Amino acid sequence: MKNTSWASVLIVFAGFSHAALSAQPLPPAPVRVRIDRLPEPRRKDVFAEAARCDGASTFGARDCRAAILRNVGISETELLHIVEEGIAMTWPPIPPRWVDITPILTRGAALCNAR
Repeated sequence: MKNTSWASVLIVFAGFSHAALSAQPLPPAPVRVRIDRLPEPRRKDVFAEAARCDGASTFGARDCRAAILRNVGISETELLHIVEEGIAMTWPPIPPRWVDITPILTRGAALCNAR
């Protein structure tokens, strides 16, 4: 194990490879207002419905969102807060945001090897 850092040994010992750790999802952004009267699974459903509405034409999107407000029994402001929360938390259909942490791992390994 010549020229191997303890961090590398621990990572390999734990069953992870350096490549598996090089891309990690970003933590969610802070949510300003959460509509707690609806449980999270229901808010996720509302967010997914709103995302589908955005794919419609302008008039179709307006009618689609009005249907959500009517069916779920929420206000337009509450819908906007749910959409903001969905974007911040990267709920489906938004793909997760990933960040490459290879530079951090490389610098950490260099610090370990410098000793």
